[in-house]
Amino acid sequence: GAAPAAPSAAPPRAPRAEPELQDRVSFRRIRAPRGDALAGVYLGQFGPHGPEVVQLARSRRDGDEWVHATKITGDRNVPAGELSFKARVGREHRLPTAVEGYPPELGVTARYAGRGRVAEPGFKNPRWVNAELLQFASGNPMTRGAELGIVFSVSRTQRYLILFNRVDLESLEEDASSLGP
Repeated sequence: GAAPAAPSAAPPRAPRAEPELQDRVSFRRIRAPRGDALAGVYLGQFGPHGPEVVQLARSRRDGDEWVHATKITGDRNVPAGELSFKARVGREHRLPTAVEGYPPELGVTARYAGRGRVAEPGFKNPRWVNAELLQFASGNPMTRGAELGIVFSVSRTQRYLILFNRVDLESLEEDASSLGP
């Protein structure tokens, strides 16, 4: 007779996504470069929608450098996977920081013109509105330590600021690996 088969030494496989999610969810490792304030994963407080996570990434288009923020978690108006905001960045695109409307205590160190995405519930009638991407002095108590902010100008009289704090993925991975398998 044939010899018995050797037991498999293959590592256990991660469970597959639920069948109803397979066509709607993609799983990938998030790269979060350190040292670049305009790239990485950030947690922002989106007003009544609560906290949301975005990934900032740089790109070049037509000789200009851009930052795009893609929602990792979304809300009922702008869902995950959609762009939340974009801004043209670089020294040549910096706006003056000493402007009316931003008190010095806010600690704005850089400003860039951009566009923010707004929509009605269900991602109906999505549109781009004027926005400004702000960088803040580090450790500022007025911004609760947030490194970035985006000001959406929804109308002439309605503007709102979303503060963003960097999510340190490397530290989270180190903490998780110290817990063991």
